[in-house]
Amino acid sequence: MKRKGINILVFVILIITIAGGILLKKTVLSGEDSLSYTVKKTLEIEKSNNSDIIAKVDGIPIYKKDLEIAELYEKVRFDNIAKLGAIAKQNTLVTPYQKTKKELLNELIERKALMESAKKEGYLVSKEEAETYFNNVKKTIDDILNGKIKGDIENAKQAKELLDMYKTQLSENEFNEKVISAYQEILTISKYLNAKVDEYVKEHPNATPDEVKKFINDFKNKVKSNSKIEIINSELQ
Repeated sequence: MKRKGINILVFVILIITIAGGILLKKTVLSGEDSLSYTVKKTLEIEKSNNSDIIAKVDGIPIYKKDLEIAELYEKVRFDNIAKLGAIAKQNTLVTPYQKTKKELLNELIERKALMESAKKEGYLVSKEEAETYFNNVKKTIDDILNGKIKGDIENAKQAKELLDMYKTQLSENEFNEKVISAYQEILTISKYLNAKVDEYVKEHPNATPDEVKKFINDFKNKVKSNSKIEIINSELQ
């Protein structure tokens, strides 16, 4: 369960604040590849004046624009799974499923609840640690592209492309704050959950992967149940 090395795919996901998804493939969308379109649309949503709050977790707001961005990337994730399946002519037992607004909001709520619980229990990753991790990722990308180390060149290229796209739209301070804050959250939650899993496995050394998975899901639900959650938008209750 420990993090190993630098995950460029996670880097790609974090930069564009994907709520959950897969690496974007080059598919045509409105005359642009999906990567360019999605980055531009994300920035358009983020820079809008809409500050409507749709939910709160322990008093911390979740904005309508947060959900809109989550919906955007959920559609990209769903479309890519469907397209990749069609290209490979795969007959899967599970039909690709697109998450609803309520499900996406629940994921946003879960993330906020886990972050707040992790901070209270002393698992907060500092901004300095997050920045160090971010800089290590950037170096890894450059080393892969320069041939200094082996790695997934396609992932590295797309990560580099994302960096360049965002840097043309945001100031350096805005960009760094955005990415480092995203890393701080995901690394904190990861550190928190890993610690809880380690405790569980220590107490249950013969636990199966399914049992560990169930423990994680039950723990997440427990954290949410112990949080004060307010859903302000009645349509999402």
